[in-house]
Amino acid sequence: METVIIETMKRWVILFLLAGVFHSAYAWRKTYSLGFDGTMYSVRETSDGSYVVAGTVTADTVPGNYELLLLKADSVGDTIWTRKYGGAGNDEGRCIRQVSDSGYIIVGSVDGVEYSPGKLWLLKTDAKGDTVWTKRYGYMFGEDEGYWVEETSDGGYIITGTCNPTGGMNNRLWLLKTDAEGDTVWTHKYTICSHGFCVRGTKDSGYILASPLGLIKTDSMGDTLWTYRFVAQESSVCLASDGGYVFTATTWGSFGRRDIFFIKTDTDGDSIWGHSWGGVDEDYSYEVQQTNDGGYIIVGDTRSFGEARVNVWLLKTDVNGDTTWTRILGAGYGRSVQQTTDGGYIICGGLTLIKTDSLGYAGVGEQPSPVTHQPDWQVISPIGQEVVLRYHDKPGGFHAKIYDISGKKCDECHSNLTSGTLEWGEGMSRGVYFIQEIKRGSGEKVSRVILLH
Repeated sequence: METVIIETMKRWVILFLLAGVFHSAYAWRKTYSLGFDGTMYSVRETSDGSYVVAGTVTADTVPGNYELLLLKADSVGDTIWTRKYGGAGNDEGRCIRQVSDSGYIIVGSVDGVEYSPGKLWLLKTDAKGDTVWTKRYGYMFGEDEGYWVEETSDGGYIITGTCNPTGGMNNRLWLLKTDAEGDTVWTHKYTICSHGFCVRGTKDSGYILASPLGLIKTDSMGDTLWTYRFVAQESSVCLASDGGYVFTATTWGSFGRRDIFFIKTDTDGDSIWGHSWGGVDEDYSYEVQQTNDGGYIIVGDTRSFGEARVNVWLLKTDVNGDTTWTRILGAGYGRSVQQTTDGGYIICGGLTLIKTDSLGYAGVGEQPSPVTHQPDWQVISPIGQEVVLRYHDKPGGFHAKIYDISGKKCDECHSNLTSGTLEWGEGMSRGVYFIQEIKRGSGEKVSRVILLH
């Protein structure tokens, strides 16, 4: 009997150890010693189950300068190879994609007098990260940068970023189409704003761009079809399975600090729904992707939640944008995310890669999910055809002024109840508004809301 018990215990110990091995391969966090400083901006899973990263890191040869970084890691985060490219200035890779020949296409910027003019940098490498060709695009004023690249159905590339054709404070959102060798097919400069953060090909062979002023939809030649205005410091867009678009935007929120806004539009740019997340400090989003279950995954970083000054923030939603779960993944920055073939997620930021399981756990560095601050009033539905606010413990009721984006007072809302909810926005035009409580004293909170009509 004793022998049977011992053998059974051995089996359980073996199973426990194996489970730990499998979990460590499934979820992990690694920080890489690549230089004094650096940032990983973009990560993607490769066809062999590894991961490839583009970013920037301090140069080996010129102190104080930065080089474009490529890194390939295996399925558990161990380095397979690294490549550094650059000259005498500061060079960076902002976006990387594996392309149809198993090599990589990287877009970013190159600095240094030997590269001027034309500082938007496109690099094509083979599967080992060795250079096949490089191209530069831009103007003599040296303010050209590439932020996003995708391979197109014809084997070429679509790129978005910024350029400055005339000097001064005149940066323009730039959209470039190239052939498979990186030669320019066409370019468009848009005066609506200065940068293009993200571009995706659409089902009608056109493109959708995320910018500091919202979305721009173009045809196959880059001509504008419609725009969706939404002021943002950072934004990202992806295609929804129903043919519409979802985008994340970092902009001013309920506490006068930046929050994450998440909006869905149809194919014509008309709003369907909106959500927001944030706390009492600064919170940012950088990339959104649709997941296999039809929902969405968003990565960014938060200063409102977590134990460190800045923490990686991963948010999972359902198909309607409602929160499924959020994870605080320890100190660091979240710049890029992709769902992996095993159902988990790969994240990069700083000089760190984080691989999570399907529920967003990495097995190290997790902190409790955010507990949101509960003020005496807050907007609980800040985006929609009407917005909803909730208040409590107001003996004299709740009274607020409404201002439009120009700062002009345009309405008021009131309730004489001590606690309750208020809806506002019926009959008002689409746009951005600010709600300010009417009360004595200083320090009144102002909450930003967006009406979608």
